Amino acid sequence: QEKNIVGKKSLVIEDGKAEVPKYVIKDFPFFNYNQYKAIHIPVEENTMITAGAGTGKTHVMIDRIMFLLTKDVRLEDIIMITFTNKSTDEMKRRFKDKLVRLFRLTGLLKFSKYAESIKDMNISTIHSFSKLLLKSQAHELGYGKNISIRNFVQERKIIIKKLIDDFYQKNSNNTNINSLEHYKLVKVIEYIWDEIDKKGLSTEQVKNNLDWGHVFDKSQSNFNELFEFVFKFCIEELDQLKKEHNSFTTDDLIRKINEFSSNKNSIKQLNKNKYLFLDEFQDSDNTQINLVASLANYLEYKLFIVGDVKQSIYRFRGADYRSFDLLVEKVR
Repeated sequence: QEKNIVGKKSLVIEDGKAEVPKYVIKDFPFFNYNQYKAIHIPVEENTMITAGAGTGKTHVMIDRIMFLLTKDVRLEDIIMITFTNKSTDEMKRRFKDKLVRLFRLTGLLKFSKYAESIKDMNISTIHSFSKLLLKSQAHELGYGKNISIRNFVQERKIIIKKLIDDFYQKNSNNTNINSLEHYKLVKVIEYIWDEIDKKGLSTEQVKNNLDWGHVFDKSQSNFNELFEFVFKFCIEELDQLKKEHNSFTTDDLIRKINEFSSNKNSIKQLNKNKYLFLDEFQDSDNTQINLVASLANYLEYKLFIVGDVKQSIYRFRGADYRSFDLLVEKVR
């Protein structure tokens, strides 16, 4: 709708439905109509934006939040996910700067209050967000509330060595396995383990569903049996050790969040009707895509997804360049 102010019409935007008059484009050459449409999409809609570098994605995300605030959405109901701590700090700084400028320009106290609340706003990396979700449901996973993140690499190595020795004793006549140096075998297993962690496989999948492939040379089959033995019992011992210390690793975040988001009953215990912003979505892996889809499907999260497929930099750790398409398929 429009109003006459000082002899000229001023535009009042309502959910992106208003036509933009020609005088706006004429008098404001830097007005970006595509950004305007993205910012003012109706509150209840999910939004996915793919755009290249330098097109103002961060600006659009911040102004979209400002628009939600005008629709009585609470700041505490808005969640913003970035992929690095640096990006998180930058987003908080830019959002706060905008609010401070608006307060100085308008004198409206609400902008000052919003600026003060930025420090408590849920702007974090995907791993920090996942940890927060898991903490809230720690009892469902067999952990206490004060979960900590720690490195269990050394403990894992000790368990692997012990299990290899156990397997050696049961297969002492197999010269093929005995011919490989112990430390090399440990390194191979640790490497495979790290690759499995990147995929976010659950404990059950690691124990029972790993396919070690077909061995044409039967003399090599004992290696497959060794891997199956070590992985099955090592992950059981590690899980027990982690529960005793009320801790898990960064890689466990991926595995646990995969289990959690796949369980409809668990995820439904979280608060509903949040507004989830995700930056650099092209760098999301399958576990993160499944989590976002579950939040939208089961908890009615409204999504605002931003990214650029051409800039995908995390493909080496399992990110899927089809992340946008996969999310569209999964969100009902």
